Amino acid sequence: MGNAIFIVDPITGQRIWWASKTSSGADLELANMTYAIPSDLGLLDSDADGATDRVYVGDARGQLWRIDLSNQIDPDGANANARNGGSSPSSAYVFADVGCAGGTRATHCSATARQDRRKFFYPPDISQVRDEDFSDTSIYDLIAVGSGDREDPNDKFTKGVSAEAVHNRIYAFRDTNVAIGGPSTVPTALNETNLHDATNNDLQNPAGPNYATALADIKVKEGWLIDLLEATSPNWIGEKVLSRPTIFAGQLFVTTFIPVQNTGSVVCPTPSEGTAKLYTMNYLDGTAVDSGGDRTDDLGGGIPSELVVVIREGGVTGLVGTSGGASQTEVPNELPQYRTFWYQE
Repeated sequence: MGNAIFIVDPITGQRIWWASKTSSGADLELANMTYAIPSDLGLLDSDADGATDRVYVGDARGQLWRIDLSNQIDPDGANANARNGGSSPSSAYVFADVGCAGGTRATHCSATARQDRRKFFYPPDISQVRDEDFSDTSIYDLIAVGSGDREDPNDKFTKGVSAEAVHNRIYAFRDTNVAIGGPSTVPTALNETNLHDATNNDLQNPAGPNYATALADIKVKEGWLIDLLEATSPNWIGEKVLSRPTIFAGQLFVTTFIPVQNTGSVVCPTPSEGTAKLYTMNYLDGTAVDSGGDRTDDLGGGIPSELVVVIREGGVTGLVGTSGGASQTEVPNELPQYRTFWYQE
């Protein structure tokens, strides 16, 4: 159910094009599109011509899809590329796979391990990047996304007495195939082994003992990740991403939710809404923007919204909705300002 992507005419509602699993009758049939897609789509206009030419979207099995589109979609085309209006034999594929239980991924996880059942319920944010400091490939598109189960925010179904909560993460994938139309051959789906582990924040301090090793590692990897875990035991307490990340002015903002921890020692625990947190990071390497090296802020209770950037005459503010109302945070902004002129006839 729900394992499809549709393009429709906004005026008439007529379906123009759709993609789904094999034998579905879709214009574009994809063998591994067998899991629900609860997320909105991440859209990219890579050549700034006003038309979307690439789509990124995650599914409920931890797969992140890339679909390349042309300006001219032909539902009656002879093959997938013609129906997409493209010229590449790899116009749609699983770009990254960080979940378990089937799909394209056969290693690095167990189909029965609950902690590996990562899901994407919200779309990625995407930024075109020039990075000569932390990547051997300086030009790439950054796809930032977080895993988390929105239908089970309190881990009622995925955490047992002897099982840890799902190991959710913040991901920043590098897509170096930036050409319109996609690569000439389908690349292997990325997973955690292809990413630099930025959990310990070793790149924060250039004088630190692990900085050189971490720098060498991130340069050759296809992005970075951060484990959503505690430094002290129990480490995995159900922290998850339940909103879309926000990229602004070279920074990545991600809100997370930590459910109430019930140890069973209190018969009638005090009602709680869990904890809302905000991560503020350099989008290139996952380090803290804060000079003190702190990447997180507690925002209050409840499941937080995504961070919304508000630009005012006096500066830039970030707003996040929580159970207690809108939480306000200052957004460091080094973007240049330009005078703009316009007229209306």
